[in-house]
Amino acid sequence: MKETDLAKHVVKYLRQNGWTVYQEVVMGYGGNRADIVAVKDNVVWVIEAKVNFGFAVLAQAERWLAWTNCVSVAVPRVSYSEGRTLGRRIAKDLGIGVIDVDTLLAQESMNCVQERVEPQHRLGYTEKLLKCCTAAHEDFCPAGTPKGGYVTCYKLYCEMVLEYLKKEPGQTPKQIVAAIGHGHYCSDISAQVAIAQRAQWGQIAGVRADKSTRPMKLYSTEH
Repeated sequence: MKETDLAKHVVKYLRQNGWTVYQEVVMGYGGNRADIVAVKDNVVWVIEAKVNFGFAVLAQAERWLAWTNCVSVAVPRVSYSEGRTLGRRIAKDLGIGVIDVDTLLAQESMNCVQERVEPQHRLGYTEKLLKCCTAAHEDFCPAGTPKGGYVTCYKLYCEMVLEYLKKEPGQTPKQIVAAIGHGHYCSDISAQVAIAQRAQWGQIAGVRADKSTRPMKLYSTEH
């Protein structure tokens, strides 16, 4: 079973129980990437889906404790083992939940998801993570995708810059930010600097920089 196969059952289970689910969410530029972010009644729950249950996935889950209300790991169900029992105890001590996915029940289209350890609810700083969850994260890239292809706040912001320049060519970074906002950046100034630098380096797809003017002006490559 691949991580994407495992995660899709968890996503289905969550949605059937009223959770809004976002998949493959990156927190900020170059930040941690959550397989699943579920939101319901102001509770934010991060779930990491992995085919192996060990210290690596627990360490990955632990990184989210400060940024969310609940954290769990979703792993394939196995028959009794002392190692799995110990892993659940360690997870519980850390405040991390454990979700079992029964692959045999999944093949029979039955409810195959079971919460074996309930996650501890905490008052995490959820605003930063929620800011990175968009409608595009609901279905654009399946949870558990190993690398590449997922949506980031940076990609979405670059798309906003490009769409604006298609309508209003020849704008300065300051004018662009004034029109579309600073997005995931912490301030207008930081967004302006990022746009200017990345446009000059050719890192905003479809956007070119005219450095012959002061201040520099940006255009879509269509103009």
